[in-house]
Amino acid sequence: MARGYVTSETDAAVSILDLDTPQVIARLPAGPVAHAMALTPDGRRLYTVNRGGASLTVVDTEAGRVIGTVPLSSDPMAAAVSPNGRWLAVLGRRKLVAWIIDAITGDILYETQFPPAEPGPPAPAGDGPACTHPVWAADGASFYAEDGYHARLLRIDATDGAVTGVLTLPAAAHMVYPDRQGGRVFALCSGNGAAMVAVVGAALRQPPVVLPVPLAPTETAELHHATFDHTGNRLFIANTGTGRPRGGHSVHVLDTSRLTWVHRLEARAGAGHPRISPDGGRLWVVNHSDPRISVFDIQRLEPAGEIILPGVRSMGHGCFFSADGSRFWAVSNSAGMVFGIDTRRLTVVAQIPAGAQSQDLAREWPDAMA
Repeated sequence: MARGYVTSETDAAVSILDLDTPQVIARLPAGPVAHAMALTPDGRRLYTVNRGGASLTVVDTEAGRVIGTVPLSSDPMAAAVSPNGRWLAVLGRRKLVAWIIDAITGDILYETQFPPAEPGPPAPAGDGPACTHPVWAADGASFYAEDGYHARLLRIDATDGAVTGVLTLPAAAHMVYPDRQGGRVFALCSGNGAAMVAVVGAALRQPPVVLPVPLAPTETAELHHATFDHTGNRLFIANTGTGRPRGGHSVHVLDTSRLTWVHRLEARAGAGHPRISPDGGRLWVVNHSDPRISVFDIQRLEPAGEIILPGVRSMGHGCFFSADGSRFWAVSNSAGMVFGIDTRRLTVVAQIPAGAQSQDLAREWPDAMA
């Protein structure tokens, strides 16, 4: 049985899905504003990030039941399990803090406060998160953490909780992507009406190379997520934009060797989550403020089709392909529905009720990134 997992913020729940049937096979209680998820590489543990509950809910996926809650000192934003399955990194939503947790036992090993900015004002209040996504470095024993209040990127050692690197970015980063060789990190930065990619060394010791993103005059700037192609030579970066509905609608193609822009793809409002098909032939883009999924041909860098999702106004964050690539799964927060799409015919073939404000959808370890 192919399983999936989806959160519901309003219902404070996480559901286990049978993607073959397709249907919900278990609906489990989580915490307030259950949003993001993190899976262990073996798939046996699922952690839900309760953004309004200062906690994580721990699910035994084999037994299909909640086995515990990890209380935190403040609300979390997102989490990620290390490639070896040993550690869970969690970042704060309103405070500049990272927690390092034993991914098997759920014990908190370290709580790391971010060092003061030098120089810098106190962390401001506001709607933006303090941090966004923990991203594991190539060594598998340290991770990157974005400081959204001071536009910094930190590297934290999971073995002792120490901050081993701090680098100032040109603007706050929502997400970072280490390259496959482990030598560079691509930070997706936005601020003051502009978007840019900051390319930094993995150790965070040298100033970044800053690449302004060529947005259209009508677009607002907020880079969201990206994906490498199968060679690692191109990075596809989505500009979701600001506001409601979102004011971005483009995907930008970066040559990672020459650090030059090679193409711009026109998606739909709120272009947010790009994914490469398992065969490497197509790019699928979930648009946060549009009911359409955009599909592009990777080699030709041109549109290959669109899929309209019925009853949808806006989309959540999670999406993935089935193991054989025959299905693409995405979640709508406005419709409270998980959609399965036939990737050959580009048609909706499954709809699974997911609960109000369903935000994150995952199948295995690399999928959890909302």
